[in-house]
Amino acid sequence: MYKIPTLLFLLILIAGCNNSVNHSNSDKTSQQYNIEKTDIKIADDLFQTARIKEDLDGDGSKEIISLYLGPILNKEDKVTVLPYDERHIWQLIVYDGNDTFPLFNKSVQSDTNLDFWIEYTANKKEIVVFIDGENKSIASYTYDKENNRFVKEIKYKSEGQIRGISPAFQKVD
Repeated sequence: MYKIPTLLFLLILIAGCNNSVNHSNSDKTSQQYNIEKTDIKIADDLFQTARIKEDLDGDGSKEIISLYLGPILNKEDKVTVLPYDERHIWQLIVYDGNDTFPLFNKSVQSDTNLDFWIEYTANKKEIVVFIDGENKSIASYTYDKENNRFVKEIKYKSEGQIRGISPAFQKVD
């Protein structure tokens, strides 16, 4: 008489535990941060490595997206990145008229690279940033027209050691 209710209780308990385990092991949820306009100074020893124009907010005028790297040594039209304490500064800035949005403004390990591109989706344009160094991450930045700010969404961020794989061809036995 107690076998069926006990069995039913155990099945419900097991199913409930399995659901909670599945939810806790699901993909990493994205993290979002707001980036407000602010005044930012570009240091004299930074070098502009990229500059593109794109209408990110849909107002018909193009914003300027600039990427800076430093510190640098500029002698006789030759630019060299200095090994300053094994760290470099990367700044990714969006200029919208008099408004300035610092999307990325950090000191990173000297072997870190930062790449960015603009991705066009059905309803928006995203600035996608890939950071490749000791830690790897991918983030996207979209303009929030309602609040006059950018929203940063972290799509991927490494949390452990990463083993690099060489792109060279190797003999497979």
